[in-house]
Amino acid sequence: MRLIADDRSSRRRLFAGGVLVGVGTGCVIAFFRWALQWSENLRPQLIAFLQEGGALVLFGWVLLLFAAAWVLARIVALEPMSAGSGIPQVKGILLGEMRMRWLRVLVAKVFGGILAIGLGMSLGREGPSVQIGACVGQGVSELRHKPRTVERLYLTAGAGAGLAAAFNAPLAGVIFC
Repeated sequence: MRLIADDRSSRRRLFAGGVLVGVGTGCVIAFFRWALQWSENLRPQLIAFLQEGGALVLFGWVLLLFAAAWVLARIVALEPMSAGSGIPQVKGILLGEMRMRWLRVLVAKVFGGILAIGLGMSLGREGPSVQIGACVGQGVSELRHKPRTVERLYLTAGAGAGLAAAFNAPLAGVIFC
């Protein structure tokens, strides 16, 4: 029985793919965290504006929240795998019980997460970061035309990189994998 990386060149290619997954995940999560930080910095100014603006501005804010809820509902309707934290979905994919359209989920999770978390809705950044990393891992695997066994390794590496980036704790990502 031949293993995935039983010769030196296979191990190098697997290592290079893992580095690509880690760097790609780091870049996407850096953008995600930057956007969330930007929205957190903007929120106090928005609250001050709402307090000074009166009933009409408050009504506009309520309309904005309803519009955001509608957009998030449309995102989930178009890509159901983007709902929730993302960790159960990644587990289901690794167990072979689910499939993920990585690019659609990646875009939906990043922009839906920014919208939801940015407006102060109840969602942390850790779960989405894990799923975003898994999307990057699956994407690298599919773009490099790798077999399912390597795809699972890249998914795991991406999920661990996402967790490490979310918590700024590289060792936690390794242990998570």
